[in-house]
Order: sequence, then C-alpha cells, then structure tokens
Amino acid sequence: MTNTPGKILTINFGGIGDEVLFLPTLEGIRASYPEAQITLLVEPRSAGIGVITDLVDEVVTFDIKKRPLYGADLIQLMTILRAGGYDMVVSSGSSPMVSGLLFLSGIPRRIGYNSNRLAPYLLTEPMPLNRFQYAGKMYHDLIIKLPAAAAALPAIPRIKAGREERESMENLLAKLWSENCANGKSGKAVPGKRVLFHPGTSRLAILKGLNKTWSAENWCKLAELLEKEPDVDVILAGGPDDKEAIEQIRAQLKPGNRVISTYGHTRSLKDLVGLIDVCDLIVCVDSAPMHLAIALDKPTVALFGPTNEAVLVPSGVDHFVVLRKETLANATGGSSENLSGVTQASLRQASFLYPGAPAVQLPAETVARSVLDLLKRAALPDGSPAVHAG
Repeated sequence: MTNTPGKILTINFGGIGDEVLFLPTLEGIRASYPEAQITLLVEPRSAGIGVITDLVDEVVTFDIKKRPLYGADLIQLMTILRAGGYDMVVSSGSSPMVSGLLFLSGIPRRIGYNSNRLAPYLLTEPMPLNRFQYAGKMYHDLIIKLPAAAAALPAIPRIKAGREERESMENLLAKLWSENCANGKSGKAVPGKRVLFHPGTSRLAILKGLNKTWSAENWCKLAELLEKEPDVDVILAGGPDDKEAIEQIRAQLKPGNRVISTYGHTRSLKDLVGLIDVCDLIVCVDSAPMHLAIALDKPTVALFGPTNEAVLVPSGVDHFVVLRKETLANATGGSSENLSGVTQASLRQASFLYPGAPAVQLPAETVARSVLDLLKRAALPDGSPAVHAG
C-alpha cells in the first residue's frame, strides 16, 4: 500500500450534479498523487463533466442504469475495470455488488464504502459511509487517509469558467439585450444586474416521479416582481430537457416583459457554466445547475421541495440561500422558509428525500425578497453594484 499509484480509476455513477459533488474527492486524489493518470467512470449522461474540470485525464462511460442489465453488460463493465491496468480504484458505490466487482477487477488497492457485509473482506480500504451530511463531504470521506486529502476540504466543489465561454455568453447576452431594446422591451439605457432563472430538473428525476419543479405561474410572477427594480435584468435558461417548462413560462409572461431568453443558445455544459458565471445570481430548483452555481461560488437562491437541502447544499455559506415552504416537524417551532444552514431536524430526515413532500411550494414574493436581499449583500463593500467582466 506504500507504492505510489501510477494509474487510478475513480467510479461515480449519477447525474452531472453527482459528478460536481465528486470533484473535491478528485481534487484530493490529484493533490495526493499529482503524477498519476486518473480515469473517471460515469454514466453516459454525465460524460460532459470532463470539459469543465482538469482533475481527470480521461472520462469513460458505462450505462449502469440500463434495464435489463444482462450478463454481457457486466462483462463489459468488468473489461473496463480489468483492461485499464489500474493500481488503485476509488468507488462511491455502496452495494455488495460493487464490492464484489471491485474485488474481481484485480486492482490491487480498492477504496470504497464499508456499507455492506462484503466490503470489509473484498476492499483493501473500507471507509465509513455517513449519508447524513453534505454529499461533497460524504464522497470526500472516501479519501480521508490519502496523503493530501485535506487539500480539498471543506469539500465544496470548485470549478472555473474559461475565458472563451465567458466571452461567448457575454456577447450572447449583449446581443439579446440589444434585441430587447430594438423591440421596445428594455426601457433602460444600460443593462442591470443579471438574475438567471433556471427552472429545469433532470429527465431522470421526472421519470422517477421526483417532482422538484416550481410552477410556470410562479416563475412569471417572480420575473414581474424583479422587473419592478430598474437595475435588474431577468435571464431565462434551460437545456434540452427543459423545453416544456420554458415554453410554459414564455406563454404566461405578460406582454412587454423584459425577460431575456437564452434557451436554445446554450448548447453545452461549458456554455451553461459560462452563462452562470457572467450572471450576478441564479434562482433554480434542486438540479445540476444549482451544483454548478455552488461550484462557481455564485450567489444562489435554491428552491426545494421533496429533497433534503442538508445533503445537497453546503452549510455556513451566506450566499447560498435555501428556501422551502414546509415546516420541518422537529425544528424550532415556526415556519422554516429560509434554511440556509443545516438544522438538526433536517439531518434527522432521510438522507436524500423528505418522504411525501410535494414539489416546490413557495410564493413568488418570498423568493423575490430573498433575491433582492442577496443582490444587496453580494454588492461590493462600498455599496456599488457588482461590475460585469468583459
């Protein structure tokens, strides 16, 4: 176990949000073994993670969600594990099957969670699994024994938008704002603070019946409230999975609104990262864009319904604001609409879901107050508004 690994395989199946949350783990591995070749194995839907981080040398894919999963599929997975000549593997999977596959891979050093009966016997380093904490920290616990694991603490993911995508999105917003002016919709001489709306959630969440959305009526009401502020511009964004949500919002916006829609203009994960980065604040539901915004350290107002903010948003960061309607049963007593920190009550809930909780149930007025308050707090120390780069 003392030899420095030359080739490292990391495995983290899930969506783009899961891959963003895994970045501190990759950072710790890279800091511990800077010369190693690091491969990341993900689901096909998350292959794009490689374009927004330099922590890995290669991204490979396997469709672990395929149903039915045949023996031939498992042979394909085993081929990936065995053919790479890896010296070490770090996997976030917690099932007995994962422990078994890692053992059969023949990789000498096998790090995973001590979460099943086989793990202590089949893994060389079974690590404790604590699901009742921020997921970035949960993943990072896998590598706490590595030489430079502390390099990624406090386990909040970090990414940086490239110059090219920032400039591309600056040019796009300038063009769309000018078109608004030409159509008589701006009513302002200069652009204002940019508040990005991203209403979408993943298609897989929808297929699972996990409704994390907020109604089109509320998004439109929020836009109307924010547009009463002369120095605020509302930017609407969404990916291919968000077509229905975007069309509903567009159809319900009042005539003469100033909303700038970038839908159809952001064609890659890099574009979305650039767009988030050039805006002043993002309003979103629990989704991949939320995790990207957190990784960009962007002021964020996150709207929660059935999922647990305590494991999805890092605590103790003032410009990551969580809003939820439901009163937590064992909290301090009153309504807990603003939960921008981890409460003991939320930690006592199931690690990821609030069983039976509905979609986001928040009045637009509550969200608007939080947005405007956060914009003020995000201003420069002398009170002047943040200045757009580019």
